[in-house]
Amino acid sequence: MRKLLLILLFANSLFAQNDFKCITEQNDTFVNNLLDQFDEFNLGPDDDNPYVFNIYFCQVNRDDGSNDIQKTENDFLNATAMLNKLFNQFNIFFKYDGFDYINNTYFYDYNVEENPDILDELMDFAADYNYYSEKSVNVFVLDYLGEGIGGAGGGVSANDPFMKVRILSSIFNHHKLAHEIGHFFGLSHTFGNYEPGQENMPNACEHITRNINDPNFNALTHGDKLNGTNATPYRWNYEGVVLNSDCSYNVEQSDAVDCEGTLYVEPEFKNIMSYTKDHCFKEFKSAQGLQMRWVVKELFLDELNFVIDTIHRKELYKPYKGEYFVAGPLPVDEGGHLNPPLFQRGFDYEFVDCSDAGTYNEPSPYEDTSFSYSGVVTSYDSDFQNKIEHINHTAIRILQIDNEQPRMCYNNYNRTPTGGTIIKFNDNVLNTNVTITPQDSTSINNTDLIQDLQPGLYNVIKNYNDGSQDENLIQKQNNE
Repeated sequence: MRKLLLILLFANSLFAQNDFKCITEQNDTFVNNLLDQFDEFNLGPDDDNPYVFNIYFCQVNRDDGSNDIQKTENDFLNATAMLNKLFNQFNIFFKYDGFDYINNTYFYDYNVEENPDILDELMDFAADYNYYSEKSVNVFVLDYLGEGIGGAGGGVSANDPFMKVRILSSIFNHHKLAHEIGHFFGLSHTFGNYEPGQENMPNACEHITRNINDPNFNALTHGDKLNGTNATPYRWNYEGVVLNSDCSYNVEQSDAVDCEGTLYVEPEFKNIMSYTKDHCFKEFKSAQGLQMRWVVKELFLDELNFVIDTIHRKELYKPYKGEYFVAGPLPVDEGGHLNPPLFQRGFDYEFVDCSDAGTYNEPSPYEDTSFSYSGVVTSYDSDFQNKIEHINHTAIRILQIDNEQPRMCYNNYNRTPTGGTIIKFNDNVLNTNVTITPQDSTSINNTDLIQDLQPGLYNVIKNYNDGSQDENLIQKQNNE
């Protein structure tokens, strides 16, 4: 059995984003029966373990490598960062695992209306020619789905654990990607299967009441089957719905009613799993987080058991790209460029000084917490947009994982800079208004160099005898 998780993201922007429609394919009997066992009121204690999923991207191009909407690694990194910022609150994490391109016009011209079997063909092709990562969620970016359909999401099945998701590439880095990932983790649309035309069918919709003793209470069987989310109309432009500019529901001006004729009060038009305006996809509710973690535990760890090897927090402490210098020639990429260890965006990082620890020519194992360390050298918040490099003489603290203990001390003395430069960006943005301060070998190797800097944005350049340089963009946030 191939253990390939598949997401299909469609690159054509023929459809307005506000008309986004997701066709959920989570109809496998095995999965549905499992979800029916979820009891929001009687879950028992959560293990609180971090669940880390590798995520891999592949865009389909024409035979000549061209594409009307070409995606780059930066797009894939931004998408991963966005997912982490939304899912990390539930201890669900994504580790960027790379990307690739399939140059195949047949799949680029994908049209499910003309060939309903083409999805299976793509799966087989990707598996046969190694266009996927075996232990990752695989995201395939395609061009077209079908007339009038903006996207589709799905889950996995017992016999064929593929994740089938289709979405327009114009919203690739948008929260609608998180919408489809939510389906994968067992979430339904906030409105469930209730659509316009069913207003006179009282048993079709989720009722407004959240009082479990009310005879009309049906929140656990209708809509998204969660009491922790409010009853919600089909979409944001449903008859009678009025949203404020901040996406809040305008109760005074709205007159939308459920199938019983009861006015909606606080519908979920900020919810990731709703059909809402582009800028309103903002949040998951705690009940949705509980359900997603339950699905991971019951389905992925128990029943399918195919991502267990990636469910380790230490995976997040490994660079997604690059190599550590140990000794000898500097590590370079295929183009001959310096290839430092880079870390993905979307987390809150602190790099702390471990220069007084023992010698670690390679980063210490994740499990090793014996090394000494002191203050924060530099930090990056989850919204940081530039490269994040693990600099020498520091250990890493990812605040979403370990808010106290730093890990992976890299304290290599085989390579010492002979001098350098400190560039301060006086406006705290990357521009030409800078102050440049040369550094000799003593000052550039001062263990308190960063610690002694005033708060601000800096580029610290270190020069070496071999003519190479290291550049580290540092946002100094305080005087600690």
